[in-house]
Amino acid sequence: MKPLPFRSIIVYQRARLTKLFINKQLQNIKPSHSMKLLTTVLALIPFTLAATGTRADQAPGNEPPTRQPGNSLVDISTVDAPAPYRRLDWFSASELEKIPPAQRPALNGVCEGAYLAPVIGDPGKQQNPKNAPIEATADYYQTDNDGTISLSGDVIIQQGNRQLESDLIQINQHTRETRLNGHVRIRQEGMLMVGEKADVNLNSKSLSLENAEYVVHESRIRGNAAHIYNEDQNILIFKKSSYTTCAPDSNAWLFQADTIRLNQGSGWGTAKHAVIRVKDVPVFYFPWLMFPIDDRRQTGFLFPSFGSDNENGTQITQPYYINLAPDFDATLTPRHMTRRGTQLEGEFRYLTAYGEGELGVAYLPSDDAFNDESRELNLWQHSGYFAKRWSANVDYQRVSDDDYFEDLATGLNAKSQTHLNQSAGIGYSTANWHINLRVQAYQTLDKFITDDNLPYRKVPQFTLNGDWGIGKDTGFRFIWNSEAVHFEHPEDDYNGITEANRITLAPGIEYQYRQPWVQITPRLTLIHSDYDLTSDTANNSLHEDQTLYTASLDTRLFFERQLTLGATGNSKSYTQTLEPRFFYLYTPFKQQNHRQTFDTGRINFDYYQLFRENRFTGADRYGDANQISLGLTTRLLDNETGQERFRASMGQIFYLQDRKVQLGATDSIEDHRRSAWVGQAQWHINQHWWLRSDLQWNETVNNIDKTSASLHYRNNNGALFNLGYRYLDSGAVNFSNVEKIKQSDLSFVWPVKPRWSLVGRWEYDLEYDRSFENLIGVEYDSCCWRVRLVNRRYLREDNDDPLKVEPQRGIFLQFQLKGLGGVGTELDSILNESIRGFKDREQLKSNNY
Repeated sequence: MKPLPFRSIIVYQRARLTKLFINKQLQNIKPSHSMKLLTTVLALIPFTLAATGTRADQAPGNEPPTRQPGNSLVDISTVDAPAPYRRLDWFSASELEKIPPAQRPALNGVCEGAYLAPVIGDPGKQQNPKNAPIEATADYYQTDNDGTISLSGDVIIQQGNRQLESDLIQINQHTRETRLNGHVRIRQEGMLMVGEKADVNLNSKSLSLENAEYVVHESRIRGNAAHIYNEDQNILIFKKSSYTTCAPDSNAWLFQADTIRLNQGSGWGTAKHAVIRVKDVPVFYFPWLMFPIDDRRQTGFLFPSFGSDNENGTQITQPYYINLAPDFDATLTPRHMTRRGTQLEGEFRYLTAYGEGELGVAYLPSDDAFNDESRELNLWQHSGYFAKRWSANVDYQRVSDDDYFEDLATGLNAKSQTHLNQSAGIGYSTANWHINLRVQAYQTLDKFITDDNLPYRKVPQFTLNGDWGIGKDTGFRFIWNSEAVHFEHPEDDYNGITEANRITLAPGIEYQYRQPWVQITPRLTLIHSDYDLTSDTANNSLHEDQTLYTASLDTRLFFERQLTLGATGNSKSYTQTLEPRFFYLYTPFKQQNHRQTFDTGRINFDYYQLFRENRFTGADRYGDANQISLGLTTRLLDNETGQERFRASMGQIFYLQDRKVQLGATDSIEDHRRSAWVGQAQWHINQHWWLRSDLQWNETVNNIDKTSASLHYRNNNGALFNLGYRYLDSGAVNFSNVEKIKQSDLSFVWPVKPRWSLVGRWEYDLEYDRSFENLIGVEYDSCCWRVRLVNRRYLREDNDDPLKVEPQRGIFLQFQLKGLGGVGTELDSILNESIRGFKDREQLKSNNY
């Protein structure tokens, strides 16, 4: 053995390796051939383990969360001497505290540590192994007469971000065999394999690694195998292997198999005689198992869901995913309920050059709890562009009966509503014009809604809207809004107006004057409506039209001042704004109360309603008005971050005449001279706490018409807290068709000790002294597994009497092995709906694993 003329001390914490002059020594032998062998060895090492970084518990088509660049490649020179599991790039939570915060991964308080790899090579240079030069270091080398090159003594060979380490590397130039012996480490960015020895044959392009351990950093995957070898460049075999996402000193769960075969070409892996162990206890055995190893969608069974409640009994759901093509997939989901029968759901998703969408159907042939009647749901949702400037959308939902959503949950993208939307349309847009043509109908699920209150169908509706500036920088703008629509009543035997044509034209002009301290916008709009009616009664005119105008003046002022708040030495600089607003509106009276309302209703009164030009929605009513609205907004802006820390607004309308236009012909004239005071406020107390509230106060009778307030808390460790109150006096709020509401709502996810959290919600009706929903549960969440147990009680309306409610109860269990999968996914939907911010919490924690 000869010592190399130059030697650099390779320290694990170094940010990069040092290129030495070993290449000059090799040139005395066969420089081009030997370097070619090294290049081939590096290229042959099949780093297909990186493909296992796909999380098996991700839903089909969803990519696993990714970290910001730099989190897995850091300068770890500030960390002390290697810990017991440093060979696997493992750093405990306490060690991570010594790494600069910008490069330190977030652990959420549940992870014991993280896998972090050192930087390989010079980040400023070429990192792609195909283009990067080879750099090598070793203590000794020798050449034998049989053409064998031996490198020994802490050998490191690197090409870009790919690296080999071993005590001894022997390369036979004749047989093209390479052997690595002792402390073998094979690394590329994001993946590490460690073993006792490895053999590479360049003729057969085979690799063999014995007594191996492996780590996939980003996905927190680690495992071991008695033997790893490849069948070809795409297939890797693991013998007597294991897999987990738990910390190196923990095997809370472990996936073991006699043989695992990973096919990078197909994206599939198979396992023979596989066992899932939890706390070293075998809980599942699979004689043969097939699973995906990358983020390509694969056909196969997804994890089942279990549940139990007093409405459906015990239920089990088993989805089956079908990968039809890169842009098409489907999911079939049988669901068995002991009290109802077996339901089948089907979902088809597509993504084309013309848009994306979803088709869904659910069918229960004979519901044992519903007089043996069949139950079904159908939906189609589509959105996209099919040509330049042209768009299309579809939103269609239909169910077999009014009680479908109350009785049967669904995994399809359908929502329980009083009126299910059934619409389709196309649109064309330019910089100034927007044209839309659509048809729209509804399926009404509330059996107690009378025919007079059923929504009309629009078959079709055409709108043409636009605006553009007049002249260059004049401040004048022309506005055009128009609509033509044909209405049909959904009931053929309806004793009223069954069909109608309505044309509305609304041209307008406005002037915008803008300065940093003021904004003034006068506007004048001419509105013409024309009706052709078809009626079953003689009391309705067959033709009507009207023309009126509305004029408004909107003036806003902007003032600000600098503030310094806080104790001396801990003060902060803020900008406080004061924004008065004056709005005058005039619309002359036109008698409209007798006319049928096809798509018109009353807008809920709030702060923003002070500055609208019509107190009604739709085009069947244009409220007469001669009024002045005054409003005031103040904001507090953090000068350092620009964040709005506080905002409050309050205002009132002063009526200069009575309001005669009403929704119904018998509704009373409004003659009060002032509206209720309306206000709203939002306060970001700090980065975790914020408060929202709104208020409507009637000073005439000194009564609060409606109010709400909510307090929220969220931190990065998974804690959530929501406290809310809502009050509405239906006797004081005009045109309200609801009873008096007085409700409180408390929900939370609160850590009580490391990895343990309480989960709960209490929604209470203070008016009738009853609980709408009680939910309480416990969650244990570690970095590699999680379990939730929740008990839920809630009220649902009686199917036959809306004044009665029926209590429903259920117990739900969810168990998840992170990186492998879980059961009980229905509980996620319940918690997402019950606890505000729960879905965002789960996404935040997922991104930090």
